[in-house]
Amino acid sequence: HTRQQEKNIIPPEKDVPFDEKIIQQPQPKQPSSYSMICADKDSQNMVDMMSKLLRQQSAPDIDIDTFNGNPTDYHYFIALFEEVVEKKIDDPRGRLTRLIKYTEGEPKDMIKHCIQQPPLKGYKNARLLLEEKYGNMNVILAAYRREIKTWPQVVSTDSASFRKFYNFLIKCESASFGNINTLDTPEMMCLILSKLPGNIRERWNRTAMAIRRKRSREPCLADLIAFVDEEVALMNDPLFSKEALTDYVNKREVQNRRGHTKL
Repeated sequence: HTRQQEKNIIPPEKDVPFDEKIIQQPQPKQPSSYSMICADKDSQNMVDMMSKLLRQQSAPDIDIDTFNGNPTDYHYFIALFEEVVEKKIDDPRGRLTRLIKYTEGEPKDMIKHCIQQPPLKGYKNARLLLEEKYGNMNVILAAYRREIKTWPQVVSTDSASFRKFYNFLIKCESASFGNINTLDTPEMMCLILSKLPGNIRERWNRTAMAIRRKRSREPCLADLIAFVDEEVALMNDPLFSKEALTDYVNKREVQNRRGHTKL
C-alpha cells in the first residue's frame, strides 16, 4: 500500500527560469517564402485583371460597318467583328446572331440557315462560309482588278477625286503585299495610269525613266503609288496649288472691284 501511494505522488515541477519557458513554448508557424511569392502573384494578377477590365470599359465603342459582300472589305469587316464582338461575347449563339445582323444581301442569305444548327457548330460554319466566299486572296485581288477597270477617269481639276483614287491605290498595295498573285504587274500599272490625266501620265513617264537609269530596275506599283501621292500633295497645296492660286486671284479681283466702287 505504501509503494502504491508513492507511485501516485506527482513529483514537484522543476523550477524553470521564465526565459526558458518562453523559449520552450511552441512558436507560431511563419509563412514560407514560396507561399508569400504565390500570394504576391495572385494579388498582381487580380490587379492586372481589374486594370484590363477598366480599360475595356473606358474604351470608346467601335461601330461595325455592315458587310455587303465586297471582297475588298472582308478582312476589314472581320477584324472589327473579332475586336468588337468575339472579345466581349463568349456565347456562340450571341456571336452568330450578331454576325448575321452585321451582314446584308448575299452574305446574310448565305449564313442565315446556320441559326438552325447547334450554337457552336452554327457559328463556325457561318465563319467558314464567309471565309471561303470572300476571304480567298485570289477572289480579293480579282475584285480589286474589276474595281480599277470600272473606276471613273480622274479629273486634274478635282483634287477630292484624285485623293479618293490615291486612297484606293493604297488599299490595292496592301492587298497585293506578300501575295504571289499580285497586282504589281505592268498591265495593272498601265490600267491605273489610264485613269490619270494626260499631263500626269507624261510626268510619270519621266519618273519611270529616272528609276530605270538611276536604280537599274523597272518601276513597280509602290513607285507609282508614291508618284501619285506626290501629285496629290501638289494638287492640295494650300498656297501654290492651282486651286489655291485661282482662289487667291478671284479674291484679289473682288477686292479691286470694291476699291474702284468706293472711288
